[in-house]
Amino acid sequence: MRLVRWLLEQRPWGPTYEAKSRNEGVHWDFLAMGTSFGDNQYVVVVKDVLTHYCELFPTASCDSMDAATGLPE
Repeated sequence: MRLVRWLLEQRPWGPTYEAKSRNEGVHWDFLAMGTSFGDNQYVVVVKDVLTHYCELFPTASCDSMDAATGLPE
């Protein structure tokens, strides 16, 4: 969507990305777990587009550096 003269205009849907090899495309997001016994309060969820393989990495903060260290090699 985009804003045109204070009105929201729906943009057309584009093609869906399809991966052809493992780790070619990944989705990642943070999941808040609340208070814990240690420093880790968040989990980085990393999911491969092709195989739907998921990995979870505990982190103490929600920043891009924690997400980058959680991405597979």
